[in-house]
Amino acid sequence: MVRVMNKKVLILSIALLSLLFIIAPFHSQANIGGLGLNLPFNITVWLSAILFISVVIIASARLPTLIYSRSLLYCLIFPIVVIIAGFVSEVPQATVWFFRQLYILGGFLFLFSLLQLRLSVKQIDQLLYVLVLSTFLHSLVGVAQLFNLTELRGWIPIGNKQLPIGIFQQVNVQATYLVTGLGIILYLISRPSFNASKIVTKSLFILTFGLAVYVIVSTGSRIGILSLILMTLLMLLSRKKYLLRHKKIMLGIVLVSIFSVIAGQSGFLRALDKTEKMTEGEYSSARLTMYAIAEDLIRNKPLLGYNSG
Repeated sequence: MVRVMNKKVLILSIALLSLLFIIAPFHSQANIGGLGLNLPFNITVWLSAILFISVVIIASARLPTLIYSRSLLYCLIFPIVVIIAGFVSEVPQATVWFFRQLYILGGFLFLFSLLQLRLSVKQIDQLLYVLVLSTFLHSLVGVAQLFNLTELRGWIPIGNKQLPIGIFQQVNVQATYLVTGLGIILYLISRPSFNASKIVTKSLFILTFGLAVYVIVSTGSRIGILSLILMTLLMLLSRKKYLLRHKKIMLGIVLVSIFSVIAGQSGFLRALDKTEKMTEGEYSSARLTMYAIAEDLIRNKPLLGYNSG
């Protein structure tokens, strides 16, 4: 029997996915930071994600078959292991542990729900364009924070240090999210569907790339900058043949990226400084102490460990 998702459910699901990436993350209000639902954007993001998961799973329950892959089953290993570890080892903060398990299982259910939609290649490309728009908006937030646009206080988090912490209020999360978006841009350029793209779309890609690189470098995030370098190299090596078909837009991306790196070089220098300090004096000693403690902990409980976190 052919498995077909109801058209209305499919449209609603895509709308909820768009809401999840375009609108939900930008809910902001005054807060003291922290984790989980202490951060305002997490409330609206998880609400949108739960609505999406619920709609898809309820609709899928009425169909004769479910879609899954071996990779999906491999993903299930992690939450199972972490949950079992929580029962066999001490959990100092049960509430924190419980919510962490919910986050992990929520991610698995989100991936499972995506598979149930059985999206066409065209629909997947369209959703990736939504992620590019999301990357553009997050980049604008970072730029506003770098220039300390206090007029936007109340709409986005504005700190005192003029760091591009993003809506996420954490430079590493902001940087890695933007790197993911840039990887999607390069992938979409290499897709056959990009041949029919309008000048507005191509301009948005170049502008987004430039803004995102500027914000990533300005964060001074070592993991963000390293991810940007590795992602670019991997995408160029794996999609070189297809990317070179669009030499003009690739040239535009290269030029804006060079300008962005120069403009945000203070963040790059800050990242280098932090890296150098890792091998100096007290910083080096502290790391060696942490490694020694970690080695002892692993030796004492090699199998059961000490639970997540």
